[in-house]
Amino acid sequence: MSKFGKRRQRAYLEALRNGARRGAAAASVGVTRQTVWAYRREHPEFAEAEEQAEMEANELVEDSLFQAAVSGNVVASLAWLYNRMPDRWQDRRNVRPAPGPEAPVAPDQVVEEITLTVTKRVISAVREVDPNVADQLIQRLARQSLIAPDADRV
Repeated sequence: MSKFGKRRQRAYLEALRNGARRGAAAASVGVTRQTVWAYRREHPEFAEAEEQAEMEANELVEDSLFQAAVSGNVVASLAWLYNRMPDRWQDRRNVRPAPGPEAPVAPDQVVEEITLTVTKRVISAVREVDPNVADQLIQRLARQSLIAPDADRV
């Protein structure tokens, strides 16, 4: 009987589906990662099943991230947009302004302006997917006095 038989293979793949990393999944079924690596190399169909199991775990996280984003979690919204729409959304905090004679801007003012700009862009992006969710987001943020109730005029 193989040390990495069908029962252990199924348990290993299930551990991956539940979010375990490959080394932890191997340890959870009592084999080394080298044993799994050797098996994967000799059985391409197992390698495909392994990739599929990891993809399923990642999709669960994506679903949770999306739910957090549409529930008003700005950080989740940004993570979603940075990764799903990188041509339109990117973190520009490390971009230095060109030197000029302008008076320095207070950090709090910069943060407030950036937050408002990002919030409006998130609302606009959410509105493209689901206008009702965008309206709920606006209402929730307005109740918390984070934006004006007419912030949907982006």
